[in-house]
Amino acid sequence: MYFYNRLYVSPLIRDSGKVKEKLLQEELQPSIFVILLIEDPGKRGGDQLEFCHSINLRQPWYREHPPYVIGLARGYQDSVEMVRQIVQECLDHTGSCNVRDYLFPGGARFFLNEALRKDGV
Repeated sequence: MYFYNRLYVSPLIRDSGKVKEKLLQEELQPSIFVILLIEDPGKRGGDQLEFCHSINLRQPWYREHPPYVIGLARGYQDSVEMVRQIVQECLDHTGSCNVRDYLFPGGARFFLNEALRKDGV
């Protein structure tokens, strides 16, 4: 699992470091949702971000395909609001809703490769 270097964190989360640590250890966190960058948006109808309950990250698929976490939210409504906030921020700064290019101006592949190198993969 990789975390965005400017991770979006809900104000409802008191200790993001603790939440990240528990995510990495696959501990159950009933109220935590994660906002993820989709690896290949073309395969999923063009979406660029998705969110899911943190318990989903315990599935074997995510061990084989570590997700890139863009944000942490507390609860479903908070995660919807966070995605809205990210898209609005992107629209305000770029005039488009191309969130991937907004979050990674040098290209997502570059940043994902950098994250892999830092982790020694």
